[in-house]
Amino acid sequence: MKKYDIIFIGGGPGGYSGAIRASQLGFKTLVVEKHKLGGACLHLGCIPTKAMLASASLIDKINRAVQFGLEVRLDHPHKLWKIAEKKDEIVETLESGLSQTLKKKGVETLYGEASFENPHTLSIKTQAGEEKVEAGTIVIATGSRPQELSILPFNGTQVLSSDHLLSLREAPKRLGIIGGGVVGCEFASLFASLGTQVFIVEMMPHILPMVDRDIAARLEVFFKRRGIQVFAERKIEKLSTPADDLNFVLSGGEKFSCEKVLVAIGRRRNIENLGLEKIGVKTEKGIIQVNEYLETSQKGVFAVGDVIASPQLAHVAQAEAVHVVENLKRNPIPMDYTGWPNTIFTHPEVAATGLTKEESEKQGKKVEEVRYLYGSLGKSHVEREPEGLVKLVFDQNSQQLLGGHIIGDRASELIAELSLALRLRATRQDLAATIHAHPTFSEIIWEASRNI
Repeated sequence: MKKYDIIFIGGGPGGYSGAIRASQLGFKTLVVEKHKLGGACLHLGCIPTKAMLASASLIDKINRAVQFGLEVRLDHPHKLWKIAEKKDEIVETLESGLSQTLKKKGVETLYGEASFENPHTLSIKTQAGEEKVEAGTIVIATGSRPQELSILPFNGTQVLSSDHLLSLREAPKRLGIIGGGVVGCEFASLFASLGTQVFIVEMMPHILPMVDRDIAARLEVFFKRRGIQVFAERKIEKLSTPADDLNFVLSGGEKFSCEKVLVAIGRRRNIENLGLEKIGVKTEKGIIQVNEYLETSQKGVFAVGDVIASPQLAHVAQAEAVHVVENLKRNPIPMDYTGWPNTIFTHPEVAATGLTKEESEKQGKKVEEVRYLYGSLGKSHVEREPEGLVKLVFDQNSQQLLGGHIIGDRASELIAELSLALRLRATRQDLAATIHAHPTFSEIIWEASRNI
């Protein structure tokens, strides 16, 4: 039986990032992967969706070429199969590069399905048979998968998960989306650019219920301008499937029909068949319970990423895995999530970090919220992207930044500065005193901080 210092179950962002850091710190490291290195993020999530959204963004920009003084236009329908083909090439390139990086760093990889024999021993079912491995530290990083809706179980043809949608080679004329969260909104933005008529059904009062209400409301306005129909605070009352269509009746009496429907109501954690009950790892409602050091109820067994209760984001999983590894080399410190960024790659983009005004006030803080419109920024007009808004939330007494919320071009890049500012406990004066290059989008943070 092979022995290691640390084993990661799962080769997604948490697994491979933690493994690379472990190897750098001198640990003998193994990654056990059930399918393909890179996990859902590389093959079914972050990378393929953003590759296709990049194509959609280019379509939108070309069709606005007249704003740049150019006479160019792309007519619908666009060849989804060609866009998907290029997306697949990017995924294959990155998977190959990841495999080479792990080898170069001295990380071993074993393909198979892992389950615990005891807290330090795993049984791996591989194509060649069963193999057992042992380690002093084992990290569970098995990720998640799309959650089904009981009245609309996935069938891969009409009722689709985000996984299924990425394998389409022809854009539907009409697409229904159940769930107006991150996944639902990103795919709505993508397919609207491809000429698809899109309908979003969201049971909460507005789409993107996890972000600032003003920001979400602005995105809904932009969506409606693009022909995306949003039915907020609605449930499915009736569904019929005559011929090739899906016909929906909603709780407000609205009706729509579509060829295909994406169910995007969340993700289910992959913790089955790991043998967690055998070694006494506590779970609650399908979530692995961990302490502030990301250790489970079983000493030496840790969990990171989608399987625990933290935000289900690749960059959060990466940070958690690296934190677990570095704690093995020092007096352990709790995981600190201050400043984690949430990015949504719609058009326009949405990004946030820290608290909203409402969340801050619920904590008893007296706050000041400042806003600045993209349209007041020279760079936004240069790039023909004047629609957008930044909101900064400051503590009224200390003037310390509490949160930042952005909708507009490059929001996913701009949020990094605010994430760092939160971690450094920067004040409004710190941001206002930092010279930003002109003309750039980043000036909006400087302008907002100075805005009285």
